[in-house]
Amino acid sequence: MLRALALNYAIIQQRSTATSERVCYEYTTKKGGNSLSTMNTTDELLKRIEYLRYRMAEVALEKGFTNLEAIELSQELDELLNKYDIERQIQSRHMKY
Repeated sequence: MLRALALNYAIIQQRSTATSERVCYEYTTKKGGNSLSTMNTTDELLKRIEYLRYRMAEVALEKGFTNLEAIELSQELDELLNKYDIERQIQSRHMKY
């Protein structure tokens, strides 16, 4: 959980705020929610991951890294990162055959 916070904080610091805000806007405009079951493509996962990274860093910097909201965002981000990793492994296996 804290691993994701630290890693994602570093990533957020490297990216421009304008790009992150654009991704956040695109995601919230198109999806209007955060259900894991509706995210079935890699692009959707990546957009949600980017949004959560931005939002988590924003909350953590504003309210603190141990704030409940920051921790919940971190946990959701961990779930999506795991799901993304699994999907990439599946895609990789399909490409081999």
